[in-house]
Amino acid sequence: MLNSSRWLFQLINHLSLAIFLCVDSTILTKRHPVFTMRYDKNFIQLKSVSHSTCALLTTTYTIRKIMKQHFLLLLLFVSCGDVQAQLRLSLNPAQNQYTLSQHIGIFADSTGTYSLQDLLAGKAHFTINTNPQPNFGLTNTTYWVRLNLYNPDDKPVQWMIENGYPITHYIDLFVVDQNQQVIFKAKGGSKYPFEQRLVKYRKNVFPTLIPAHTQYTYFFRLQSQTSMQILLTAWQPVAFAENTNNELYFWGGYVGIILAVILYNMFVAMSLKSISYAYYIVYVGCFGLIQLSLQGLAYQYLWPNAVWWTNHCMPFLMLLSTFASVAFTQGFLLTQTSQAKWLHKVLNIAKYANLSFVVILLLPYQIALKISALISVISLILMLAAGVIRLLENYRPARYFCIAWFTFVLGAIILILKNFGVLPTNFFTSHTAAIGSALEAILLSVALADKLKVLTQERDEAHRETLKVQKQINEDLEDKVKLRTREIAEKNAELITQNEEITAQRDLLDEQKTAIEDQHIQITSSINYAQKIQQAMLPDIQEIKENFADCFVLYKPRDTVSGDFYWFTRVETHQRQPLLILAAADCTGHGVPGGFMSMIGNELLTEIVYQRKEYQPDLILQELDLGIRRVLKQKETGNRDGMDLTIVTVDPHTQTMRFSGAQNPLVYVQNSEMRVIKGDKIPVGGARLKKEHRYTCHTIDIASPTTLYMYSDGYQDQFGGAEGRKFMSRRFRELLYSIHQKPMLQQQQILEQQLADWQQHQHKQVDDILITGVRV
Repeated sequence: MLNSSRWLFQLINHLSLAIFLCVDSTILTKRHPVFTMRYDKNFIQLKSVSHSTCALLTTTYTIRKIMKQHFLLLLLFVSCGDVQAQLRLSLNPAQNQYTLSQHIGIFADSTGTYSLQDLLAGKAHFTINTNPQPNFGLTNTTYWVRLNLYNPDDKPVQWMIENGYPITHYIDLFVVDQNQQVIFKAKGGSKYPFEQRLVKYRKNVFPTLIPAHTQYTYFFRLQSQTSMQILLTAWQPVAFAENTNNELYFWGGYVGIILAVILYNMFVAMSLKSISYAYYIVYVGCFGLIQLSLQGLAYQYLWPNAVWWTNHCMPFLMLLSTFASVAFTQGFLLTQTSQAKWLHKVLNIAKYANLSFVVILLLPYQIALKISALISVISLILMLAAGVIRLLENYRPARYFCIAWFTFVLGAIILILKNFGVLPTNFFTSHTAAIGSALEAILLSVALADKLKVLTQERDEAHRETLKVQKQINEDLEDKVKLRTREIAEKNAELITQNEEITAQRDLLDEQKTAIEDQHIQITSSINYAQKIQQAMLPDIQEIKENFADCFVLYKPRDTVSGDFYWFTRVETHQRQPLLILAAADCTGHGVPGGFMSMIGNELLTEIVYQRKEYQPDLILQELDLGIRRVLKQKETGNRDGMDLTIVTVDPHTQTMRFSGAQNPLVYVQNSEMRVIKGDKIPVGGARLKKEHRYTCHTIDIASPTTLYMYSDGYQDQFGGAEGRKFMSRRFRELLYSIHQKPMLQQQQILEQQLADWQQHQHKQVDDILITGVRV
């Protein structure tokens, strides 16, 4: 009877427990559809299977143990948070990456007094995280993160655990085995010198090796005065290396764009001596450093041992960049001339507020960061308002300005929506801030170039108006003189009276003559200024010399501004091999018209090579031809201007050179033999019989020492000599061959002296002269 009662009690106990577990598993299944439940006579198992996360939760109790500890088991299952907090992630070797945000438990240690022993003793309550990107903002709270990883494989596996927020101040790792023993400790964060990191990478990365069929528990202790973001990812080593390379390619391109924008505007600033360009350069440089600092790249590559500066530079750079951008906005938009008289004053207040970057480093970091962020946001809003106001006032440069800043703001909005989970997390949404800032820098450079173009057009319009007024004055003067002469002949009797009137008219003529002379001086000054602009656009001779064995450029404009120009750049091919591109062009016309054509050609070559990534000479000529026809609207207006051009690309890696020419030839000397490759008899732009034409590309082996010459027709068409004839191409090539073995500088001197001797100080220069000599 006693045995029957005991058996009945056990059966009731088993059934009650099974019903309880079924109900509880039903609740779990509703919350997490991947949960399943299995029951047999020996054990009850609650199991979670997910193909996306490979998470496995198995709780097994034998019937006998359940009978003895059913009360504790009841408490365990009632506490649903604790059950979830014990979820472990089963690592699948076939998966390269795990986003760990929803596999972790988080405990906020507001006092910062909890230790690992307190956590192991169960004194801390971890909450399962459901946020895909946990972000607690600026806080002084210490956060503990718990993560259970299980290796179901039959062999040890290595994983890399990465925290995706690079500027966390302190991040300590404790690895605990199944016996609650600490088997590994590590420290990370931006408060330590970079050289102390386990993995020399911009983010905090901790390698771990998990034995077969083993579970490790990882405790992370995070403390920072920056934004508290917990972005944990587990990588397989190969996938981690591939992701690192992809990130470096992206950020290398970003740095390249920022440096290119800085260098371009630096040259323009030095040429034009404009303070607006200087402010713009400071803004772009500081904002680039901000992006590199946020990504940990500045800490890794620029100041790896400057720990204090790494953790305090952000407010300083934010205010300095905003100061420069506000000052640039005032100069670029000419806010002093705005109809909204308050606009310039308000921007002045914002600019002076940003001057606090001088003392911002003396404040506590979080206070400094909040102040700098607040001032920067207000300044950004004011700059956007200024751009919109000037745009509504029909100020043309404000168009690109507004597009640039709204592009930057759009990138920031996409990043915020990604952080709040509205948009998916991918490569684009994770890097929109950098992409937006790079596009903004490029668009603002375009805005500066457009403003320069507007100023040039206004100057030309003023010049044309001056000539028109001058012509009208001359015609009026002629009419008045004729009228006065006729009156004198008809009214000889009134000679004395008319003489006084003539004297008055003479004084007027003197004043008008003085005004015309002053206008002539102003026009001459404008042309000289145009010469400076053209000189600034030409490549630096020293840069060409650094890329070739030797070279010279003989550049003699007939007038102040030249229609001839040369162009050079060094690029990297898709195989990351250097490629040298050199061009010499002869544009239609001389002086100011030729100068404008040279500026158009220079800008189009830069666009074709740098933006369209076209490196083959024949295709560059093809694109240049289409570009000139498009810019000059030759189909609609019948404009016939164009240019003759030679262009070569030199590949030092393969020791080959490619050449294409429009009208002009390429002359080169190799193994003491001069060769001439004629260009196609089709100019770039201008009149054309055929609608379409493909330029020819010639490939030349330059394994042997080679001297090549590219030139316009100015030298060979120069009149001189005893009979006043042209120098001619044959005599010119013979001269080149006779001096090709001499140093390039000496060749240039000989060519200049021969030209002077040929002219004999009697014949004026008839055309722009350009000769480029290169030795490869």
